[in-house]
Amino acid sequence: MKQTLLFITALLMAQPMAVTAKQAVVDGIKYTLDETRKTAEAAGLADSSVKHLVIPASIKVEEKTYQVQSIGYMAFHMSHIKSLSLPEGLKSIGKGAFAIIYEIEEITIPNSVEKISAGAFDGCIYVTKVVIGEGVKSIGESAFSGMGRLEKMYIYARQVPVTELRTVDMIEETHWNSLKLYVPNELLEDYRQSELPCWCEVRDNNIFALYDPDDEDYWPVVGRDYDGDQTTVTETIHDYSYQEWFHCDFFTDNLAFNILSQEDKTVEVTSLRANVINGEKWIYVADTIRIPEIVEYHDTVYTVRKIGWGAFSGSFVHHVEIPSTVTEIDLKAFNYVWGLQELFIPSSVKSIGSYAFAGEADTGKYCPKRVVIADDARIESWGDHVFALRRGKEVPPIPDYLTTIPIGFFSDNGMTEWPGLSDNVEVIDMEAFSENDFESIVLPQNLKEIGYKAFYKCRKLKSVTIPANVTYLGDKVFASSSTECFLDTLRLLPTTPPECPIIWEVGSRKTTNVVIIVPDGTKELYQNAWNLSLTTIYEESEVTAIKDIRVNGSTGMGYYSLDGRRLSSPQKGINIIRQSDGTTKKILVK
Repeated sequence: MKQTLLFITALLMAQPMAVTAKQAVVDGIKYTLDETRKTAEAAGLADSSVKHLVIPASIKVEEKTYQVQSIGYMAFHMSHIKSLSLPEGLKSIGKGAFAIIYEIEEITIPNSVEKISAGAFDGCIYVTKVVIGEGVKSIGESAFSGMGRLEKMYIYARQVPVTELRTVDMIEETHWNSLKLYVPNELLEDYRQSELPCWCEVRDNNIFALYDPDDEDYWPVVGRDYDGDQTTVTETIHDYSYQEWFHCDFFTDNLAFNILSQEDKTVEVTSLRANVINGEKWIYVADTIRIPEIVEYHDTVYTVRKIGWGAFSGSFVHHVEIPSTVTEIDLKAFNYVWGLQELFIPSSVKSIGSYAFAGEADTGKYCPKRVVIADDARIESWGDHVFALRRGKEVPPIPDYLTTIPIGFFSDNGMTEWPGLSDNVEVIDMEAFSENDFESIVLPQNLKEIGYKAFYKCRKLKSVTIPANVTYLGDKVFASSSTECFLDTLRLLPTTPPECPIIWEVGSRKTTNVVIIVPDGTKELYQNAWNLSLTTIYEESEVTAIKDIRVNGSTGMGYYSLDGRRLSSPQKGINIIRQSDGTTKKILVK
């Protein structure tokens, strides 16, 4: 940080002499105008309350239009902005332009920028990701220094950018051992063999090709799309030649549609029209897709009602906007999609298909990072595994109106916090919460059925209480493998043993190592119904939960396991305690 401050001080001392020029303020941003070229340079904030800085591609002053082509010297340094959006058409970023800004976390440089000057983003200490567009040719001294948290830098430039010869590297305080640099495939070896400052400091095994399918943030170089501008697309797929390949009736913009009903005049989105070639494969790449409410085809207006099977699968898109006319999202609609940050589901949606927002099976990647369902939405039909395989992703809250948690709903997510269920829930279907890392769960009091493998491989669960209204427990509900059960204690509140398949097995073996606690007067019922003759089973009155070693005023003199082994201290589960008055008592240690 000391080096950063010294560098910024040097920039201030080197500030050029002021030149008289026309000034203007537009939407809280100050500009310097060039009347001859009709260009503008962003010069700073006129309104210090601006938190999300969006610099436009052009501004209008006194009925004249000026193209914003540069960011001025120290223009926004030490401002309190939280996010930054730079326009296509911008050519250069001046010295120290965004230096010492502590609240931004990501920086994206558009394709049009050719020069990033010295100290441009120096001291932005909380930035974790930098994306540099295709046009950059030079990067000045300490342009990205002081970024100790920088994890990934994506450089789309068509040549290795020139960096200035100097003692201090361009990213001087970055942790070189952990920084990952992603570059075009054809330049991979050029970066690895570069002797230019900065690039030579990145370890070769930390430089990756942008076409890396194992990286969730992978983004193709060719055809990278900013705000719908496809000037970099190398080839175009024509409607007439690819409609059959896309299995669609027609295209509108970049979306393929099928007619659902001529009578109702409704259509579904079936896919995205590929716009670039990634190797030998046609793919679709875009920043934002706005699905329209209506489309016109052969002089007929159709309403968009559905997002079809796998519509966005295999695409590279950051944002998708779903209109309020859509009522159905089909099977795998947003499964296996790269880069999708947040997806908002409007209240019009009534049906969501299987695996609609699920991740890739082996990695849990390639799915929307966040799914937000409108507060007033009421989904009437859910497929299976809708939010499965989303390891490391945010999961939405479970709607209060659900009475059944569908098959595999939150399975294989690695969740550590129990999402909570309303008392409206009566059924937890098979595998609904399997393969998660819950340490505790609270089941709703009106629950009646828990399906096959509902909590399979939730190995951190040690104690579970089954509510009084449960009438059915599926096989392998609490199994951790084919031979083991992860529970230590199972407390059952139903006075009538719930129905179980064949014989009671919480794993795929009998519960001989699990302490089962049942209501008073029901031990024999459970033993007969579930064949628990070899299982440790107690009625509530036979066990006492303790928090210390005193029981009924007497001090514990010795602790024993159920098979008579002396214990050095109380163990979790059932213990026998020999008290100072000579009596013994069974206790349950939680």
